[in-house]
Amino acid sequence: MPDPDPQRDHFAVLGLEPSPWIDSGELEERYRERIRKAAEKAEPVHEAMRVLENRARRLAHFLALIAGRDITREREAPDSLTDLFMRMGPLFQETERMLRRIREATSPIARARIHLEAAPLHDRLSRASQEVSRRITAELDRLDTLRPLWNRQPDALVDQLADICRILLFLQRWQSHLTEKSFQITPG
Repeated sequence: MPDPDPQRDHFAVLGLEPSPWIDSGELEERYRERIRKAAEKAEPVHEAMRVLENRARRLAHFLALIAGRDITREREAPDSLTDLFMRMGPLFQETERMLRRIREATSPIARARIHLEAAPLHDRLSRASQEVSRRITAELDRLDTLRPLWNRQPDALVDQLADICRILLFLQRWQSHLTEKSFQITPG
């Protein structure tokens, strides 16, 4: 998925004030209003909606606009995720080994047996996904606690917003990866 165009203000495309906190109903309403008016030039409106409907991408775009920080390009996991990363790495490696066995199986029966063996791994992926979801929810809650403080001390909150954004972007990537791997080891 390409990173949003940092030169385009997606908030402005939808006629919204830049903010990490946008009511989803208002966002949807602005999107529909702009799409009706856009006709053949709807792509910037679609891109703006794609960026702003995801709270982590919205926060990253907001920080790029107000602070010139492109957090989407950072590849090192935040320290607060080290414990989770250390548990996810071996799980992803084990899943890759299982997927290799499935791909290399020479018959449908052999593949089916391997899929049955993968059931406990599927359960572990599911539990990991639930843990990542809980962490995402906790970071979104943390973001929401900063909203009332934003108008009083915005400069003091930029680093906290950047930290939340980094964490959310990593968690969402891992969540996507967990979902994909879980789907791949499911018989079908």
